[in-house]
Amino acid sequence: MEIVQAIIIYLACGFPFGVNSFLEAGPNDTNRLFRASAVTLFWFAFLPGLLHTFVTSRLIRPGSEASDRTALVESRIRSASRTIEDLAAESGSPHGTYQIRDLVERFCGLSALTQESLSDNPAISFRLSEIGDHPDSSLAGAVIARNNRLAIKRHHKRAFKELLNLYTELASGSGRDREIRDAFESLIEISGNYDLALPDLEQQEELDTLPKINLMDWRRRWSSFIDSRSQKKRSPKITVGASK
Repeated sequence: MEIVQAIIIYLACGFPFGVNSFLEAGPNDTNRLFRASAVTLFWFAFLPGLLHTFVTSRLIRPGSEASDRTALVESRIRSASRTIEDLAAESGSPHGTYQIRDLVERFCGLSALTQESLSDNPAISFRLSEIGDHPDSSLAGAVIARNNRLAIKRHHKRAFKELLNLYTELASGSGRDREIRDAFESLIEISGNYDLALPDLEQQEELDTLPKINLMDWRRRWSSFIDSRSQKKRSPKITVGASK
């Protein structure tokens, strides 16, 4: 092997470490290019520390409380989704497994964004306004954050409406209303939407059986009554004089 090939292989091994050092340095660090070049040339000396930093910064510790809580929530969401998928398949619903799974994941994801949205972080909005070279970065950042919150809420409302349509379709006319309602309520509770609730289909059916009130018919009757009263008031009174 020639010396040139050995140098190329040596630099190729150190190049990823140099790039990682350069990207991790802040934009205001004037020495990041020099430091990255040094790491590239003497990568074997920085190898243990760089590997430790690289691994620990990208892996979630399995014993941490946050990871355990996230795994529990994801497990409950998957369980509720499988229950809804099975109920939809048994009832002959036209909604497929992947369609229901996409709806569940979209609803839960938007629910999380609604509660702890990144759009509420002013630093992101202000940074975007600075990139756009807006004269008033505070005002532009507030407008961007507000628009992001409204967009997330709008998509979340649409996803919840689709979820309600699926619930109404599965629960109507089936003999497993209680099981279907428990699955959807569990999904809403897991996603943290405590202000949302499923409609009472039994009460809705009772309301549907009540006689419908025709408002247009009552309006026509009331108009006819008012017209007849007006005509009586306008009609002249005929008086018969007494004969002498």
